[in-house]
Parts: sequence; C-alpha cells; structure tokens
Amino acid sequence: MPGDLLSGPLARMWQVLNDNPRLRKLADMIVSAGNTAHEYLSSGEGADSKTPRVIDRTKQFVEAAEAGDDDGWFSFINLMDAHLPYHPPEEFGEEFAPGVDSTEVCQNSKLYNSGAREIDDDEWEEIRGLYDAEIAHIDSQLTRLFDWLKATDRWDDTAVVVCADHGELHGEHGLYGHEFGLYDPLVNVPLMVKHPEIEQGRRQETVELIDLYHTVLDTFDADAAATAADEEAVPLDRTRSLLADEYRAFDGVDDADPAQQAAPDGETGFIEYSRPVVELKQLEEKAADAGIDLDEDSRFYARMRAARRADAKYVRIDRIEDEAYRLDEDPDETENLAGVDDETIDDVEGELAIFENEIGGAWTSAAAGEITDDAVEGWTRRSRIGCRISGIWSDTSHGTRPAIGDGRSPGAVSVTV
Repeated sequence: MPGDLLSGPLARMWQVLNDNPRLRKLADMIVSAGNTAHEYLSSGEGADSKTPRVIDRTKQFVEAAEAGDDDGWFSFINLMDAHLPYHPPEEFGEEFAPGVDSTEVCQNSKLYNSGAREIDDDEWEEIRGLYDAEIAHIDSQLTRLFDWLKATDRWDDTAVVVCADHGELHGEHGLYGHEFGLYDPLVNVPLMVKHPEIEQGRRQETVELIDLYHTVLDTFDADAAATAADEEAVPLDRTRSLLADEYRAFDGVDDADPAQQAAPDGETGFIEYSRPVVELKQLEEKAADAGIDLDEDSRFYARMRAARRADAKYVRIDRIEDEAYRLDEDPDETENLAGVDDETIDDVEGELAIFENEIGGAWTSAAAGEITDDAVEGWTRRSRIGCRISGIWSDTSHGTRPAIGDGRSPGAVSVTV
C-alpha cells in the first residue's frame, strides 16, 4: 500500500477539503457518493475473499523483491475482511455462526447507533459469531503465509508484526462498530511480534502502536539523522523501539515528545480521537432517513483524548461528561469514576493534563477554539506515521524484547509466532 494514501498529499488534500467551510460541501458530496457505492458493493453477494488475494500478492511481492538487487524487503499487509459487513466463507460461518444468514442480521452500524434499528441479544450473538468467523478466516490465511515463509526457508530471517489499529464494539456501551468511544475493546488491541532474535514471551506492560514505526527503523539499523532529512519523517527513537534495552524508558529523553513528557515511566498510553468525517456523515444520513434528529451535544459529535495505564483510564470529552475507569477493578468499564475521589484516577488524569498542555491545550478549555493545526502538527505527524505501520519484513538485525498485547480487533488475530 503506498504510504501517500495514509500520510502524504492525498491525506493532506482531504484534510483541506474537510477543514475549509467553503469546501466542506464538496467533501460531503464525495462522502455521500462513497457511502452509496460502499453499500452497493458490500451488499452480501458472496463471501469475503479479499484476504486470500492479499496473501497471494504478498508472496508474489516477496519473490519479486528477492529477485532484484535489494538487500531486504518490507511488506505492509492491510486485511479488511473482518470489517463490516461480515460475510465469512461458509466453512468458517458454519463453525462460529451455524445457521446464521449474514444477509439477515444488521450489518450497518450506523443504523443501530442512530437509533433507526434495534438489535436484541440473540441478534448480537449472531453478529459476534460472524465476526469471530471472519477473524478465524484471517487467522487461517496468515497461517498460510507463515507456512509458506517456513517452507521456503525465509521464516528464520523474517520479522513479523501482527497488529490492529482498533477493535470492535458489538453492543457494549450501547455502541456498534469502532467509532464514538475510547472503550477498551476499541483501544486495547492485540500486538504480536516475531523477530529472529526475540525469545518467545508475553508482556503485560503498556505498548503503543506508534512504537512500531521506530521498531521498523531499528530493525533496518536506520540512521536517525538520515531518517530526519525528509520533513515528513520522524527520526528513530530507540526508547520507542521494541528491540531496544531502553524501550519505554522515557525519563531523561532528549527532545521528548508530549507523551514522553507526560509519563516518563512509559506506563501510560495516550489516545486522540476527532470527529470521524465519513462515519459521522453516514450516521447523519441514516438518522435523517428515519426522521431522527441527532443531538449535537452527544458523543457522536465529540472529540476525545485519553490516558490509559494498566490499572486506570481517563477520557476527556468535549461535548459530554468525561469518563474514567479503574481497569484493575472494573475491566468492563461499567462505573464512571470521573469526578470521584480516587488517587489512581487522579494520577492518570494528571498525566493527560500534561499531555494536553504539551500539544496546545485541552479541547474543553476556553481557548480550544483558538488552537491551530500547527499547534498539534508535530504530535499528530508522529501518531499518523507510527499507528499506520504494520506488516512483515526481512533483514538481519538484533533484539531482546517481546511485545504481545491483548484485545479483540479486526486487524490482528490469534497467531502463534
């Protein structure tokens, strides 16, 4: 996948379209046209089949790369079949959702979130079964790729990362899909790393997806000065490399980023969530079709920032009340402790406040309307680059630290590596 699709000129052009009031109508028209095309193309005619084709193309790419003069190769594999709508191949559907007709259940999260469609407990179980079937389908295809790497004597010299950029909600907290919240099923996603010099193991400490960018650079022994030459590049930071002994030892880091300044012990992850342009437009269209008026002072229109440690999370929200949870005592996030006297919650909120101050101020502050894009450009560029990198690559390198997380998400599956 070309990097420019994620962080280059096309992404910047879309941001201009969305942020400029005069051009927003054009952006809305483009989104509406895309929504119509998406619903037509994903109407359920046949099982999902994108993943096998992606795996086949990856194998072809590896063979072509090794036939050239390059010393190594890198492949980014974006697997989408576990996104809505769920139409798993029959063999997986029968195993995880026996007797379920995928065309009969609610496959549009915006219908449910807008209030235009209800889903009862039985239907939620059917939807979760279809989702699990999609995950198993992806699992089998990744296994096919890994078995091929082993059979062709490539496995031992290949580093592999299996990760996801988000999880899914299937009725938890009254939501469907992966928008409009920062609950743990969305943000606590799997991360599996296999590296030629990493011993098998499991870690419970905080790991962030942004760290993968630096791990890739470190694997290729990238020179920090060289990677900083391009204005879009972020130099290698070995305290964010999973291969480094100093991984997440942020105390005393030169030129620390906002997250490193807010939590030098490395045990806190930070999350930013802005209005999802496409998904919000889809939600508004479904609500309008059903004659439903959406409350603009709701989570649908809210921006959120969160700080999360293993034991607690604090979420700052600009249109509704903040949320805070003791994850060690309430992993399902059922009791909102925002505003409650709790030292652990106070600590994580304090870290979030420092993070917000370092990137221009809280969105809920009086000056929020005056914060410019330039004020947060440095951090968003780091996040954009870091959170989008995943895949497999081949090179000879070093490393001593495993990184495996937990969660439920469409892009990462239970594969032993």
